[in-house]
Amino acid sequence: MLRITNQNTHCALVPAGDFRRINDYWKNEVHAGRSSRHTLHDPRPAVHLSGFFPAGNRLQPIRPLCRLPPLRVPYKSGFVILWPLCLHFLMKFKHIIWDWNGTLWDDTWLCTDINNHMLERRGLPRIDIRVYRDKLIFPVDQYYCQLGFDYSKDPYNVLAEEFIEEYTDRRFSCPLHAGARELIAELQTLNVPQAVLSAYQHDTLIEALNHFQLLNCFDEVIGLNDIYAAGKVENGLRYIGNLKTDPSEVLFIGDTLHDFEVATAMGVNCALVAHGHNSRPRLESTGAPVFDDIARLRGYILG
Repeated sequence: MLRITNQNTHCALVPAGDFRRINDYWKNEVHAGRSSRHTLHDPRPAVHLSGFFPAGNRLQPIRPLCRLPPLRVPYKSGFVILWPLCLHFLMKFKHIIWDWNGTLWDDTWLCTDINNHMLERRGLPRIDIRVYRDKLIFPVDQYYCQLGFDYSKDPYNVLAEEFIEEYTDRRFSCPLHAGARELIAELQTLNVPQAVLSAYQHDTLIEALNHFQLLNCFDEVIGLNDIYAAGKVENGLRYIGNLKTDPSEVLFIGDTLHDFEVATAMGVNCALVAHGHNSRPRLESTGAPVFDDIARLRGYILG
């Protein structure tokens, strides 16, 4: 049962099955971008969903979402006024953690291009983006040797610095993935907390988020302290250890096998997008949900 109040503040109870139907109506209307079919002058009896939801024998408050108008949902002979402060309760996931490179930032093509420059300087065969996605693994030092680099001639730290130098010069030629900005903004409007957990160096991660004017969209931004892309699991464990949200209500979104490993170590849900640094078959081998793009991911998050 869900507690609701009418306009005179008297309490009423809506059976759980009926509330699920109300929830389905909300998803169909709001997720499709339609406004309510009912006007503020609808004369039928109305009940207002309160700002609390059941948690055991207690009622827990839901954070208000003042930027959204109320939605009137048909219920029996009247309708329920679904206030925005209740929308966060209806979300499947209460906290979203994003990977950055490849997940939100479309930089896979650039990484492939830089790798080819490095290979050409050493007379090694070029690769295409398919080979890149099939071979990239973390830690990255295990990836370079698969391409034919000889660490006795070019130690990994030298290769990493060579890569980062060109990447830093060209990184802002990479756009965000289609729909990324819009989904981040939509989640922010719904008052769903969001964080970025990345293997990108922290200072340059902040620069990139500022460049795209996204920094203020995230409650937390967590990058690494060096350029060698190791330590993401440790950072994730520290972050989830301090988070008050139940891990079962947290979703980590990434684009690599390593992102799945990070999510698993953190004990949170994972969703993967196949437009980044690992191929779809590799991602599907994890058993996590895999989506071709942000548009398809959106339905999973909000559904």
